[in-house]
Amino acid sequence: TETSLLHCTHSHLSLTSPTLASRTLTLLSLDYFYIIVHKAKERVKRFSQPHSPMSSSSSTVVAESLQHVKKALRATLRARLRSVSPALISAESEQVQDRVLSSELYRKSKHVAVYIPMPGELLTHRILNDLLRPDSGKQCFVPLIESSSVVTMRRVYSNEDLASFPVNRWGIPEPPLEPARDEAVECGTLDLVIVPGLGFTKTGDRIGRGKGYYDRYLTRAATEFARLGKPSPLTIGVGFSVQ
Repeated sequence: TETSLLHCTHSHLSLTSPTLASRTLTLLSLDYFYIIVHKAKERVKRFSQPHSPMSSSSSTVVAESLQHVKKALRATLRARLRSVSPALISAESEQVQDRVLSSELYRKSKHVAVYIPMPGELLTHRILNDLLRPDSGKQCFVPLIESSSVVTMRRVYSNEDLASFPVNRWGIPEPPLEPARDEAVECGTLDLVIVPGLGFTKTGDRIGRGKGYYDRYLTRAATEFARLGKPSPLTIGVGFSVQ
């Protein structure tokens, strides 16, 4: 029988919709890509340490090779996403959102950040609607790209508020900069982040689109929450079966 992939490793939960048998072979190579990336990162980190036996030029070669591997992986994943039909986007988005909404992790979280999808990404409208119900008992935060390297998670207060957002250059509605809104990390209130990505492994590894927005934000959240003596926000990565 076909079952949704649900894998939890420590603080990371990955959810994807059912993987059809016809796609199984095409998905196998992704885990090997991730293994290569992970090993290369380990080598760069190890040989960047003081007194490392590897020269700085050799370390640079490894780092450049890592970038080439990640670039190839992203190209493969983007090609797969371009093949996803509108019908499949709708069907698999429903399945994944069902899994998120029924998960214990989501039900227990009171402060949730969730992305608003760009064209071609897995839809999140039902999650947003659930968070924004007046009786939900939850607070909803969505991304705001404030610069080329900084994303924050800003409070959304209602569906009417959400519908008023201007659209950015990627076609994504975003909260306006003014008036100022609560920011999840600054308020010290963030339990869960629902994260998009280009691809995921079965063990919860993720590769994004290359800008590093979520990596930096989650690192910042972990650092700030550790300072406050709070646990880091948990994450749910969501994607299509081809990812």
